[in-house]
Amino acid sequence: MTVYCVSGLIGVSTLYFCLHFGIYVFALRTLSASRSERFILLYHLVAAVVFSTLVLVAATACTEPSALTTAVGLVFAHGIYSMSFLELWSLAQGSYSITLLLRVMRGGSVPTSQLREELAAIGERKKRNRIAALAGLGLLGRHGDELKLTAPGRLVSQGLKCLLWITNPGETG
Repeated sequence: MTVYCVSGLIGVSTLYFCLHFGIYVFALRTLSASRSERFILLYHLVAAVVFSTLVLVAATACTEPSALTTAVGLVFAHGIYSMSFLELWSLAQGSYSITLLLRVMRGGSVPTSQLREELAAIGERKKRNRIAALAGLGLLGRHGDELKLTAPGRLVSQGLKCLLWITNPGETG
């Protein structure tokens, strides 16, 4: 009985991951709302909370001790899936490399100066969008021509500073 419980957790979770990804690819990605970072984050955050709750509750119904271990592993697998999805989505949204390769592919050859201008425009757009997103989340506030951290922004900033200290990535951009 317990082998079926653990393999059932794994099987249903695998089906869930495929379904979650498939819904985005075949239904949501064409909607304009799904092109925002906020939408993607909420799509994965809500799914992760619901999935984690359900898989942990299901594991407690199993009598095999490995069911809880399996459930925790599946929760971590969801974290890896969501972080990978978010990172790939972010890279595809405005990657210099993708833009450069597609532009050269379309034109056969492109003057370097023209590519520099186009890539600079991407950088400016990314900056404007990032500032707007952080302001929309209430992490930044505008005071005249200056940007300042809000109270939640200071809290998030301290958390990120701690993360940078732990990971010690060297130079950051």
